[in-house]
Amino acid sequence: ELKKAEQDLECSRDFYLTLFENFPALIWRSGTDAKCNYFNQTWLDFTGRTMEQELGDGWAEGVHPDDHDFYVSTWLDAFKARQPFEMEFRLCRHDGEYRWVINMGRPFNDLDGNFAGYIGTCYDVTDREEAANKIRKLSHAIEQSPNSIVIATLDGIIEYANPKTIETSGYPIGKLIGHNLK
Repeated sequence: ELKKAEQDLECSRDFYLTLFENFPALIWRSGTDAKCNYFNQTWLDFTGRTMEQELGDGWAEGVHPDDHDFYVSTWLDAFKARQPFEMEFRLCRHDGEYRWVINMGRPFNDLDGNFAGYIGTCYDVTDREEAANKIRKLSHAIEQSPNSIVIATLDGIIEYANPKTIETSGYPIGKLIGHNLK
């Protein structure tokens, strides 16, 4: 009966992992040794690797070489301090493309209240990063344009005027923004 109770306790400790298997985020867990001991199916599908390949420090093979040292130092500093962390880095997807992910990790305790390791999630934010980069480039082009550019609401209220508009109109920005074009 004692052996059965121990097995039931062990199963109940890891039951939550079954909930994570197909969760839409990449989920990982480490033990008290800072080595990863679990990855959900979503992670494995993303990387195209097996659990055995990812366990321990194997997962780090997928971190972009330019991000590796930053990732490892951030992770180990947080782990030593037992503090939550958040960072972005590039992780290799199953097709060989590096994708930007945001990784958030939090320490957790076992049923007895003792530090048991970390659990974390990664979300692919590549599309968001690319969109933000395009917006930065577009904003720069508008700011540097030799032409006057005004952005207004459908009601004709000016929301933005680039420097060339301010220069050629002779009006300060405070007079242009909020002005009705109609």
